[in-house]
Amino acid sequence: MAKVKFDLGSIVKNVHNALDPESKLPPDQEKNPLGYRASRLAELVKSVKIKHEELADELAKVETNLEEVVAELNKMTESKVEEKPESKEEGKSEPKEEDKKEDKK
Repeated sequence: MAKVKFDLGSIVKNVHNALDPESKLPPDQEKNPLGYRASRLAELVKSVKIKHEELADELAKVETNLEEVVAELNKMTESKVEEKPESKEEGKSEPKEEDKKEDKK
């Protein structure tokens, strides 16, 4: 039988790189992994800051629109509250003559 050599460390490294490509070093950076990681982190932080600013702008727009919706709902609610007392008074108007006749009987 032929002996097959397995390099378990190499297999684990290949599987790890396949599952998490960010952990793989480019071939030209293998001699300076710490420098590569530091520059990669700086790029990622810059990217996150830009996205954060964009999201902050969008969230500000969402907040403004929500405030306007609440203001409109408050206006609608206030106008309905003002209408209700009037409608109750209309319902309390003088009884009709037919109702008065029935009460007398």
